[in-house]
Amino acid sequence: MKRIMKVAALTACVGAMLGFVGCNSNGSGKPEDVVLEVLKKIQEGSADSAFLNKYCDEDTAKLFSGFGSEMTSALKGATFTVANVFVDDDVAVVKIKQDGGKEPGEFYYDAQIIDSQWKIKINKEAHGDYYCISQKTIIECVEAFKAAASKEGDVKYKERCTKEFWDEMQGIVTKGSPDELREIQKALSELKIKGHKKSVLHDGAIEVNLEMPGKEDGSVTHNDLILKITDGKWKACKID
Repeated sequence: MKRIMKVAALTACVGAMLGFVGCNSNGSGKPEDVVLEVLKKIQEGSADSAFLNKYCDEDTAKLFSGFGSEMTSALKGATFTVANVFVDDDVAVVKIKQDGGKEPGEFYYDAQIIDSQWKIKINKEAHGDYYCISQKTIIECVEAFKAAASKEGDVKYKERCTKEFWDEMQGIVTKGSPDELREIQKALSELKIKGHKKSVLHDGAIEVNLEMPGKEDGSVTHNDLILKITDGKWKACKID
């Protein structure tokens, strides 16, 4: 009984752990088609060690190698339909609807470009439909925030800000005194990205934690830059 329950639990989280493989690192081909191919190989029992090592990161390959037969049994008779696809630079998520098998439902299949090719990578954090963001995008959104909060308003990364947020930041610096502007510029010039997480306060958003120097006493403050999907792209929309 314990063994059966273990297999059932594993099957239930297959979608949270699998990802997709791609044809190459420039995004050619359809990732959803490759997801279906990976599922088919697991279902058929033909996803051998060579296949897993080629298309999975190390942790995922080890996991699937250890539970291959159980996963094949759990997916027996299942059919798969692509429900959604979202790609952001070198990371991606494909949402698959699974009918049949031991644990039918909707699952997310994640991947990242590793060694110049897409590889399946376990996503250890729960996510919603679009919890898929690259480090490049995070940096661009932070640069957009810095530009928006600058008197010059460099527009290089402006598309990574919502219009409302850009206008709000520009309004603050326009009204600021010379001393306030100097403090803002010092904070922005020494700003550091400390990490990011799924927001629990803003539905469907990412919180990027920023460390910014304080006043002359050398203290630092921490603010969260809120990123949300707007017009199909991650954009900075608020600073907390």
